[in-house]
Amino acid sequence: MTDVFSFEVLHLVGSGLTPDFAGLGVVFYTSLNHLPFLQLASDSHVPKLPVVGSHEIATQLLEVSRVQSCWHDGFHFVDMSKECLTHLAQFVSPPLPEAGDFIPALTGARLMTASLASLVEGIAHVGIISNRRELLLFSGGKCVLAEKIA
Repeated sequence: MTDVFSFEVLHLVGSGLTPDFAGLGVVFYTSLNHLPFLQLASDSHVPKLPVVGSHEIATQLLEVSRVQSCWHDGFHFVDMSKECLTHLAQFVSPPLPEAGDFIPALTGARLMTASLASLVEGIAHVGIISNRRELLLFSGGKCVLAEKIA
């Protein structure tokens, strides 16, 4: 499943990358009931949430994805039904596949987490923008979009 809203948010972020961009992971969800996660950077002042609208979300994601931001780690969550950013800097621990189930052939913790999280009920897809300016979108455990950001 893909949709215009998530593409728009990711492309808006991609068009505003700065030299101090640390990378980004975004979980686009309809429900978080089946995805284990924990807040990172809990001692820091939390930016005002929720953030509504694709341009506003992209602006906030660009701000927290700078190297000097204490919020640049982990995954950020966007509620698809309300089109709003609801969580920042979350440690995500998706369930591991059962023996014999599909196991993605990926290297790197961020990519594996994105792929496995996109298999969880209630998760539409997971977007990654690397500090090497690569945009990846995972849905159903598979990479459904991979492009270089100019």
